[in-house]
Amino acid sequence: MKYYTPKSEDEILPNKLGLTDPSKIAEEEYRGFLRTEIKFELELDDISQFNWQLISSIHKTAFEHLYEFAGQLRQVNIS
Repeated sequence: MKYYTPKSEDEILPNKLGLTDPSKIAEEEYRGFLRTEIKFELELDDISQFNWQLISSIHKTAFEHLYEFAGQLRQVNIS
């Protein structure tokens, strides 16, 4: 699930956009968080439980444009 960029020892998660520059990935993740904040702030009054379904939905909303695994439990060991 992970790969190494040719000029770096840093691990980069494979992503839908094919980004390998950590700063570009961070920028896309930030944009996802902003979209998610706006969406869920508008729905906050309707949220009655903080559970896995909500966490998964937040994660999917933030990262589905970038990662295939957005909103899913991780199936690989990352440690």
